[in-house]
Amino acid sequence: MKNRFLAIDPTRAGFAYAVLEAPERLLDWGLATSRDEISWAKCLERLIARYSPSVLVTEDSTRARRGRRALELLDAVETLALLRNVWTVRVPKEKVRELFPDACSKHDVAVALAERFPELRPRLPKKRKPWTSEDPRLRIFDALALLMAHLAAEDRSSN
Repeated sequence: MKNRFLAIDPTRAGFAYAVLEAPERLLDWGLATSRDEISWAKCLERLIARYSPSVLVTEDSTRARRGRRALELLDAVETLALLRNVWTVRVPKEKVRELFPDACSKHDVAVALAERFPELRPRLPKKRKPWTSEDPRLRIFDALALLMAHLAAEDRSSN
């Protein structure tokens, strides 16, 4: 069985996700939007059933500046993963910054990821203006960045 990783990044209306098969084969990505917790939980269950990830990666929410709903969603994700026997790893945002030291913004990280995974180029939003809100598609890149940071840390620890 191949190592598969699922990363989840909560949003106000659900979550973004990325599924990767090691070492770097991107299998799926997207946004699961619903304000109904039952709907996003079913979506997450379908992702776990479809891809059988060995690891579920989330942001380390202990120091994250997240809203109450996002923190509750992260806790629920970890509980669901535990029930499905999927190991959960929390990755601090600092690890993403270490992996992309030249990136000054989330958009710069997304551009670097789109270069590494060309299939994501059509999803890459334009750089936002200071007066506009963040494009929800950027969360897909956030999820993938967490996943890549986890893999890089795992690779360093095995060497």
